[in-house]
Amino acid sequence: MLGLSFIALMMLLMTADVTGRFLFNSPIFGTIEIIEVFLVIAVFASIAYCAMVKGNVAVDLLVRRFPQKGQDVTDIIIDVTSLAFLSVMAWASADRIEFAIKTMERSTTIDIPFWPFRIVSVIGIALLCIVLAREIVLRFINLFGGRAR
Repeated sequence: MLGLSFIALMMLLMTADVTGRFLFNSPIFGTIEIIEVFLVIAVFASIAYCAMVKGNVAVDLLVRRFPQKGQDVTDIIIDVTSLAFLSVMAWASADRIEFAIKTMERSTTIDIPFWPFRIVSVIGIALLCIVLAREIVLRFINLFGGRAR
């Protein structure tokens, strides 16, 4: 819901900017930077929810032809690999928060500090890691102990 709200705000801001630019020859100052930080919030506030409800795009022409156990093993391998990659990504992103605060890293036009949005990205990635860990456990239960879903 938070991500959707920020997408709506981005659309309204862009519409107002384009309207102001063409009708009044006066665009909204800093629109692109504001939209960039709104996009960070929209993506990272939604990514874990999307994974939880299986809203991501999957190309499974080959894997869905496997027997159920083969599908589960393949899904576990993919989820473990994704979890490892995203854990490293969360760690590196968290490290960048300290750097952004120490160096006062900001946008160039309207001077927006970056550290709050780096925190949002770390929280979003961490929540996605939790969803993936849950999926791995459920897939192991399905594979070795029967059907958990």
